[in-house]
Amino acid sequence: CQVCTDPAAAFYCGAQVCEACKKFFIRSWKNSTENNYVCLQDRKCVLTKESRKHCAYCRYDRCLQLKMYLPGGPRVSQEISQVPCRICGAPSSGFHFGVITCEGCKGFFRRRCHDNRFDKFKCNENNCCVISAANRSMCRACRLRKCLDSGM
Repeated sequence: CQVCTDPAAAFYCGAQVCEACKKFFIRSWKNSTENNYVCLQDRKCVLTKESRKHCAYCRYDRCLQLKMYLPGGPRVSQEISQVPCRICGAPSSGFHFGVITCEGCKGFFRRRCHDNRFDKFKCNENNCCVISAANRSMCRACRLRKCLDSGM
């Protein structure tokens, strides 16, 4: 997470953040006219997973420094689609299951998790298929192997 250094859950609100910092930012943004955050450490707090709750001022300030914006903001689709999917190379839609992927590869992996089908696919080409946006559906075994090898 670019705010508190906890592992990031996804690319939300314009930054790689954990779920806790995403929710904190959205709450803080919605209540920005009522925020009375004060820093007791002269704005020099070190934000970590353990300390992120100690200073809301520095945490929110870090979100603003990252130029975060509310979900669905105008820049999100433009920024993330410039990063190719780590599985097939298509334009990505976000950080899914720990990896930046497109919607197709996200759905493919989600279905494999839901069906619990990780070992039922066999490759006819000795597990050396090249996975691209054009042929990603041709070999499910190699696509799943690439998903797992990339960290999903």
